[in-house]
Amino acid sequence: MKYFWFICLLACSLHSLNAQKTLWADAVINVSSEYQKEYYSAEQALGVPNGFFNPSLDYMAWTPAQKSSGTEHLHVSFKKSINVQQIAIYQMGNPGAISKIWLFDLNGKKHKVYENDNPKADNKSRAVFRKRIPKTSFKVKELKVELSTKAIAGANQIDAIAISSAPTEINLKKNELAYNSPVGQVEKLGATINSNYAERMPLISPDGKALYFARKKHPQNIGTTDKDDIWVSYLSRDGSWSKALNVGAPLNNENHNFVLAIDPSGKKLYLANDYKGNKKDAISVSQQQGRSWKTPVRLDIEDHYNDSKFVNYHLSNDGNILLMAVQREEGFGDRDIYVSFKSKNNNWSKPKNIGSKINTVASENAVFLASDNKTIYFSSNGHAGYGGFDIFISQRLDESWQKWSEPKNLGRPINSEYNDLSFSIPASGDYAYFSAGSIDNTDLYRIKLPKEAKPEPVTLLSTRFVDAETGKPVKAEVVFEELGARKNNKKTKDNGKDTKYVVPTGEDISFYAEAEGYFPVSDHINNSYSEIEELDYDNDSYSTNEELRKLQSKLEGLQGDIQKLNQERRKTNLLIKKQDRKEEKNTYKEVFKNVEKEEPREENEELLALMKKYNIHYNKESTASKRKTQQPSKLKKKSNPTKKPSSKNSSTALAEMQKKYNKHYNKDVDDSAEVATSNSEEVEEEIQETTPGTEQSESYEYTVEDFEKVREELIKELVPQIKMDVYDEYYDQIKKEVRKELELELKNDEMAVVEEKVKTQMLDNWEEEVQEVTLSEEEKEQIQTELWFQMQDQLKEELKDEISDDIREELERETIIAFKEKEQELIQQKIEKEIVESPKPKATMEEKPKEKVPSFEELEKSIKLVPLKVGAVIPMNNIFFDANQASLKNASYAELDRVINFLFKNEKIVVEIGGHTNGWCSHEFASELSRDRAEEVMNYIIENGINESRIQSRGYGKTKPIATNDTLQGRKQNQRVELKILEIID
Repeated sequence: MKYFWFICLLACSLHSLNAQKTLWADAVINVSSEYQKEYYSAEQALGVPNGFFNPSLDYMAWTPAQKSSGTEHLHVSFKKSINVQQIAIYQMGNPGAISKIWLFDLNGKKHKVYENDNPKADNKSRAVFRKRIPKTSFKVKELKVELSTKAIAGANQIDAIAISSAPTEINLKKNELAYNSPVGQVEKLGATINSNYAERMPLISPDGKALYFARKKHPQNIGTTDKDDIWVSYLSRDGSWSKALNVGAPLNNENHNFVLAIDPSGKKLYLANDYKGNKKDAISVSQQQGRSWKTPVRLDIEDHYNDSKFVNYHLSNDGNILLMAVQREEGFGDRDIYVSFKSKNNNWSKPKNIGSKINTVASENAVFLASDNKTIYFSSNGHAGYGGFDIFISQRLDESWQKWSEPKNLGRPINSEYNDLSFSIPASGDYAYFSAGSIDNTDLYRIKLPKEAKPEPVTLLSTRFVDAETGKPVKAEVVFEELGARKNNKKTKDNGKDTKYVVPTGEDISFYAEAEGYFPVSDHINNSYSEIEELDYDNDSYSTNEELRKLQSKLEGLQGDIQKLNQERRKTNLLIKKQDRKEEKNTYKEVFKNVEKEEPREENEELLALMKKYNIHYNKESTASKRKTQQPSKLKKKSNPTKKPSSKNSSTALAEMQKKYNKHYNKDVDDSAEVATSNSEEVEEEIQETTPGTEQSESYEYTVEDFEKVREELIKELVPQIKMDVYDEYYDQIKKEVRKELELELKNDEMAVVEEKVKTQMLDNWEEEVQEVTLSEEEKEQIQTELWFQMQDQLKEELKDEISDDIREELERETIIAFKEKEQELIQQKIEKEIVESPKPKATMEEKPKEKVPSFEELEKSIKLVPLKVGAVIPMNNIFFDANQASLKNASYAELDRVINFLFKNEKIVVEIGGHTNGWCSHEFASELSRDRAEEVMNYIIENGINESRIQSRGYGKTKPIATNDTLQGRKQNQRVELKILEIID
């Protein structure tokens, strides 16, 4: 039981301890007088002490209008009501004038808790008046203090008023950022930047290469002496800063001018001012044009106003978030920090207070949003500090922009007893730039930021777009957006050749460029901790065993070689160059047309060459007489295709065949002179011995088409014979070279198998090549005549001269394939043996990326824009699939929508969708997977309105790698989808 009461007592004590509060004055209810309405006003007594720590900041305390006027009073309230046990009043100037203090209960009744009829000077420049009282039985929400100003000479000031529910002494505790190592020294920027005039509001560009700032009262300023102008200095290669220059018009005019934000490319500046109107506290934006700047254009912000004569703004790197330090009716006191969001139509939402965690009853000023889009640095005299305005850091905790971490004072030496203002850092987070000093002569400083004071690391992405063919830069509109974002979710656009964009840690960004005459090629940055797309692999295809990995790697290389060689197999057409034969055939027709016109054929060189080529002769006299008696007719009689001509004089046989050709092409003969045997039954023919010019009865008549058919069929019969001749002549040499290159040791029976395979494949290739021109059996019988036997010897020599080189290449290719297939078989046997004997378990091929360690990174991406023409192959880098599957990931649809939009705009383009896998898949698996993925993409495009006649798909497997498969990054590049332009319809 005694432990129970002890625990209860302890709980009550802890509750009492937790309930103890210190409240600082929150609002002014009444004041007798004040020296000014801004500085020295009653509101300067609200919140925590700020000017108290530095006599030069006396303007940050309430000062009555008159010195030694008699009595002055200040009546304030607190945000909450508590039971009071202690009071603290921070006095400045001439402390000791406090004569009376009243506390007010919730009914408004006042209770005097202190009175001194004879106040005395403290003889200090500043002092804290402390009064402990019995804890009030009533809740206190208001306090009134009276000063006897006659008693203490000079100006009497109050900087802060506090009440507490605890008896322990009220002390102002700074909530400082803790550093694990000493902070470096503050470095004052050199004379090229600082001057005898006030340099204020420094703003460093995200890439750290340009420093913009405001300078007051300089003789080169455009406006009056009390107005600020924009100046700029650039970082040199040696690390020094160039001499600052006034940027001139149109950025500077007769009003206050200063830069609020710089986009990552440095091509866009956000400025304070309304350059075309008289709107107070406006924000404008200017775009760089060459080396000059366009006239700034004002941004439209809903319900934007500011009741303070001071203002500060800052925009996020992507241009979508606007932070502002302004004074508005709904605020907590003086200036507060508000947020506004860019809308779809480029307008800005009504400013929204970011909450009391950041904002105080005093003044928050000079807010800066770091590149991570989470961390803010701001100046405030409402949070405990070293004097005046100090710089604080806080991080956004969610997307509401209302929840923030407890603000931390950056401490010494970043903060001083002076006003420390206008903090900015580049995307790298290495140095912080800020202004400090007396208000009339502030200078610019920088300090190397310790790790604890840095924002989250980001990636500074530089993109460059070039023509894929010429390599020259292309000016394009570049769009950066959240990866996978659909329509109307764009983050920002930039117009230029080279652009920069900041990618915060944890974000995946897509970007693409739109230019006339090009496909909008895209890419992405994976800056989150999750993989966008896992790598494809065959289950159990790879092992952690080193020997196995080597064998598997060699096997993959062989499979790729064989795949490529198989694709080349049917590229060599051995049917003697069909186009050449077609042209030769046209020549035949032209020649015989000349014969029909009865031109002297002995003078027709083309015909003579043709007849001489095949050793065919004619007699002018017999031909002339035949023209008068014969008429062309179609072949009706057929010879026995297996019967060879008799061994008569060859010239007689050739003359006979020539006579038949002449008969067919003589159109002037009498129609009644038909060959008597033209309608008889099929009979065997024996060529009779004759001499050139002797007329005889005809059994056959040929057409030019018959001549061509004989030639075609002879080629089909002769090429295999030629192949075997080349095989016998060259195979041993080729075999020796291939075996040496592959270092293969084969047994006799294995060697015999390889040789037979080469020979068989040579003939199989031939059969596949001639399938499209194979004649029917009837046609074959029709053309196998004397002409067949007379032409074959000459034609064989002709063919051998023409195609022996091609056949030798084919033989070499088939030999390499056969030997590589045999080596593949042997390696597979070794792998199977190694797997059985290996004690180590097999692992999948999936190689997990190393865990990301957040750090700043500068990344350059050069994107090749592909001109729109037939044959163009365009990578679609933002299409992703689940590992080993053809199911599209959600992040792919934005890219697919762009492809669909492109095809709608370019209605005459016909395309192919090509799928590719990485090299860590078997050929069979890769072929099937890539085909299915290409079809999946094609079907989505067709389903969304593109006619199926304009699109086809094809899976290339792993046969067309664009990078090495030995690295994770290379395999990621090879695992892709491409779009190829097949046709542009006229």
